[in-house]
Amino acid sequence: MGNCFYKILPEKKLILRRFVGILTMDDIFQCIKNSLTDEAYDPEFSAIYDIRDVNHNIDKNAISKFTKDIWETKEIISKRTVVFITDSPSQVVLSTLLQTLRQTTFFRIVTVSTVEAAIRTLNIPKEEMKEIENALRSLK
Repeated sequence: MGNCFYKILPEKKLILRRFVGILTMDDIFQCIKNSLTDEAYDPEFSAIYDIRDVNHNIDKNAISKFTKDIWETKEIISKRTVVFITDSPSQVVLSTLLQTLRQTTFFRIVTVSTVEAAIRTLNIPKEEMKEIENALRSLK
């Protein structure tokens, strides 16, 4: 089972999620559900998912179940951008599979390989990159 750590930065309208270990779609969904109870949670906040420290064995069936779970959890549904930071081909495959969500939800999913690219995608000022990098690193 993968470990999920998250931090909400309300002043940036941003949710940071970092995953470590063996990752399943249930892990991702559970992490999202756990953050719903955080008083700073807002369904319209963009999100950065750092999956650089994970291994996974996820297939299209798991993605289909995940999509169904997302649709059944109304607090999650909102128009937003979700950025996945990856550093290996298998992680890119995972985020590419997740892009099938685009056909069924409001999420815009983007895959990048650096924090700088993630903040650029979300139109966050470059001066805030160190703060976001440090926040991601602190999620352990």
